[in-house]
Amino acid sequence: YAFQLTGDRYRDKTVAVLDIGAEGTTIAILKAGELQFAREIATGGNDFTRALMEPVAVEGKQFALSVEEAEAIKKKYGIPMGGGQEVTPAGLPLSRIMFIIRPVLERLSTEALRSFDVYKAQGREKRVDTIFLCGGGAGFKNLAAFLSSGLGIDVSVMDPFAALPVPGHLQNDT
Repeated sequence: YAFQLTGDRYRDKTVAVLDIGAEGTTIAILKAGELQFAREIATGGNDFTRALMEPVAVEGKQFALSVEEAEAIKKKYGIPMGGGQEVTPAGLPLSRIMFIIRPVLERLSTEALRSFDVYKAQGREKRVDTIFLCGGGAGFKNLAAFLSSGLGIDVSVMDPFAALPVPGHLQNDT
């Protein structure tokens, strides 16, 4: 519905929407604003949290993050993009965070590519022009950049409610 409100901006485009929820992701492919393909995968935001909670040893120090600590790392650091030596306040190197969450990132990327391949194999379209992320997991810092780099497709975060008309009496003045 959000794409129907954008007018002609994506009229001639094939757009994939990855709605990343806590327990899973919905992949939807739209052409001219019409749903062409949809698939559910079992990878979601909680998979990143669970991966970060796995006990890990770094330079002789044991790390076992709580749910709260793992969520805080997701919000503050997201996907570390770079080879710096930065560490969390507890001393966990950001490079190690990338190592820990990489299997979840690869699973998400692989399933997205698999979905695009199935869509293409159905003969409907040769490519996906752009990808939009939405849902709670879409706010995972650097996820769009990581997916764009890995998939070779422009990826951006979408607010599906941005184009919805809001009656004047419901608008916030702040």
